[in-house]
Parts: sequence; structure tokens; C-alpha cells
Amino acid sequence: MTSGELGPGARLPSEHELVEAYGVARGTARQAIVQLRSEGLIESVHGIGSFVRAREPAVVLRTDRPGRGLQLVPDPDDDLSSDRDREAGGPGSEESVRIATTWVGRVTVDEHNMDDELYNAAKQLGMRFGGSVLVRHWRELVGDRVQALMASYVAWETAQHAGLEHVSTGPEIYEALTSSGYRLTSYTEQVHARMPTVGEARTLGIGPGVPVITVLRVSYLADEIPLEVRSSVMSGDRHRLLYEVKDPQ
Repeated sequence: MTSGELGPGARLPSEHELVEAYGVARGTARQAIVQLRSEGLIESVHGIGSFVRAREPAVVLRTDRPGRGLQLVPDPDDDLSSDRDREAGGPGSEESVRIATTWVGRVTVDEHNMDDELYNAAKQLGMRFGGSVLVRHWRELVGDRVQALMASYVAWETAQHAGLEHVSTGPEIYEALTSSGYRLTSYTEQVHARMPTVGEARTLGIGPGVPVITVLRVSYLADEIPLEVRSSVMSGDRHRLLYEVKDPQ
């Protein structure tokens, strides 16, 4: 697959054909197919066979300063990017990424009624139980494909002051905060890979064996006061993270 001998959509030899061609045990042939499937290189259709999985166009996620989130940009090193650009409106164009807000609401920080992500966000914001946060969920799409699942958490009092409950999309949060007098001076990001949940895999359209990349960003005011926590989840085989760090001198 990686050498290009079998292109996207090509059918793999069956277990029986592999045994005959290479003189290996049937269990060895079966394990090889299982390994390729677990690495996300092939897809199997029950009763038909296994096929080379098409490589998805890569996207670079640029992150450079506190006032911007992760920016989806076509990967210039990806041979498939030109095809995707034509469909999506061209590299760097506003039409290339579409934002779809899925939920916005006020949530109480309650130790008995919140998921791990909300608990972690509240902890990063330095909030106590009983406080409230404005939670916003949205999706970033290129064409019809969901590229990233996003969520933002801001203390309710801050969200009210900046009018965030009336903001249309997630990326506008930073603009609204800045317009309300909040100056973001720094941020930290935690990046790690894990296997997706069933819901994440279905929404992102990724197959078995493909991990997701998660990014947890905490944006700070002066004196390291946390202002917003933002989480991103994206397919590990379609994205690269690009960090540009410049010498302050």
C-alpha cells in the first residue's frame, strides 16, 4: 500500500491467495490482514474482500498566537491537496472551512453531573463547584467532511460581559473577548493521541485503527489568569500540527 503497488480501492488477495502465493500459514495471512486493518490502511467489506483505503487529503493546523485558534490550511506537501482545494474553494480561502455550531449553553460545574472534559476545563479555569461556564460546541468542515470537533469553555461572568452567548461561531470568541477589553497574552497547548469514541469516529468518518489527535488550549490574560479553555479533536491520519516559534530577539 505505502509503495503504491496497490492503489486506493484496489482489492487485496484473499487469505487463500496469500497462502498460495507466499507459502505462509493461513493464520499468518489472516494476521497480516488484521494488522493492515488496525493501522487504517485497508477496509474490509463482509463477503466481498479487503480493499486499499484511500489516503485522505492532509490538513495543516497552524497555531501561532493567543488571538487565534487552530487554523485549517491545506498541506502544501500533500499531492492530493490541489484536488481538495478545487472542491473546497482554494487554499487559505474563507470558503475552504465552514463552521457549524451544534450547541451553546450555560452549564453548572457540579461534581456529580459533568463529564471529564468539562471537569478538566473547569479545573484549568480555576473554577469551584457551583460556578457556571458557557459551553460552545462546533464542527469545522471542509466541503461536507467534518475535519475537527471543537469545544470552548469560558466562565459565565466573563462570557456575559463579552456577550459570548450571542456570538455566532466559535472562532469569533477571541474577537468578542478582545473587543470587550480582554487582552490575551499567552496560551498553553496539550497535545496527545488516543483512539476515538464511537461517536467521534462516526462523525469524523474514520475507520478502525485510526487514532485522533486532541489539543487542549488554555488562553491566558496577563499574570497568567486563565480566560478560555478550548478542545479540538481531529483524525490522526488527516492532520499535521505546525507550530512556529520565533526568537523574541
